[in-house]
Amino acid sequence: MASLDNLKASEGEDSSLLKEEIQRLVDTAGWQLQNGDEIQKTYHCRTWTKISDFFTGVATKCKEVNHHPKVILDYNSITFFWKTHSPPGLSQKDVHMADFCDAWAKVVKTVPAESAPTCSDA
Repeated sequence: MASLDNLKASEGEDSSLLKEEIQRLVDTAGWQLQNGDEIQKTYHCRTWTKISDFFTGVATKCKEVNHHPKVILDYNSITFFWKTHSPPGLSQKDVHMADFCDAWAKVVKTVPAESAPTCSDA
C-alpha cells in the first residue's frame, strides 16, 4: 500500500481535502491506496448472482456519472480499482464512487471473506 504522502491528485483537485477523504476511506472503510494514484477494495458475496448484482449496480452508477473503474470479478469476490485517467491521479470522482461501492455493498449484502464460499465448498 502506498503512503498518503505519495498521493497523486488529479490536476485541479484540492489536494488536502482529497488526502483527508482518501485517509477516511483507508482508515474506516478498508480501501487501499496503490501507487499513490489508485484506490482498490475487494468485496465478497455468498453467490455468483450477488457478485453479478453488485457489478450491475455499480455499472449503472458509472454510466450515470461517466466514471468507470477497472474491475476484477471472481466467483465469490469483486474488486474495484478507482483512478482518474484525465487528468491523471485521484479525484473526488474516485472518492464518490468508492463511497457508492460501500453503500451498494450493504444493499447486496456482501460478507466477510471468510464467509464467502471457496472451491472446496462446491
